[in-house]
Amino acid sequence: MIYENLVEISNIYPNKIALKDSTTELTYEDFLREVHLFASFLRYEHDIDNQSNIIIYLPNSIGFAVSFFAINYCGAISVLIDTKTNSEIVDIITENNVRIIISDTDGELRINDIFFKNQIQFDNIKIINMDIKLSYAINEYAKHDFTTMERNKSDNAMILYTSGSTGKPKGILNNNKNLIESFKNYSSTLKIKSDDSFIAVTPFFHSYCFGSCFLAGLLNGCTLLTIQIPLKLNQTIHLLLLLLFFIHIVLVHVF
Repeated sequence: MIYENLVEISNIYPNKIALKDSTTELTYEDFLREVHLFASFLRYEHDIDNQSNIIIYLPNSIGFAVSFFAINYCGAISVLIDTKTNSEIVDIITENNVRIIISDTDGELRINDIFFKNQIQFDNIKIINMDIKLSYAINEYAKHDFTTMERNKSDNAMILYTSGSTGKPKGILNNNKNLIESFKNYSSTLKIKSDDSFIAVTPFFHSYCFGSCFLAGLLNGCTLLTIQIPLKLNQTIHLLLLLLFFIHIVLVHVF
């Protein structure tokens, strides 16, 4: 599983900053602990298994990173979709038999508004709001003896929805082997080192940024700075100039 690569790099750089935003920073040791706690919450509170497809409806954030690796740790499948997706989310839920959506407050409001406007009611859908301090972060779920399910590299790990040239989002299936090869290819091509830092303006739910920034950055022991999108062009340029001046940013992903 791709999760195992995170464990490996966390053991090498436990005290190095893995993720940082405007208010929070997590070392690799902290990050892995958050992944374990959230995975326990998903497993024991929501009974997910290796047949579960879970939508991640989040912008670039620490919550996105915790969600993806926790889902992979559980042996389930992440469904990544554009946060600007509107009524199409109804088809995505149906196609993938989704019963859990991980989002934030803005995303939860948008989803509920979509359901209301389309007069659709999903009684079995649970929206987990990552902005709310959930009980998984308290000791209740830390005490569980959590054992990952037996998984192979050929097992499916992620469905990434593109915007689609016809306007209808299309799901691209990726297994663990695909993701591992992707991160290794980008690491080699970009010559990524553990003392590099990344900032992504392109969303993580885009395949290029997901592989070359999100996976390649975190699984090489780099520091990943997350910013909320969308920003106006002048705001983006101003932010990038500040970051490039005050912080050693090696790789900026914009396109």
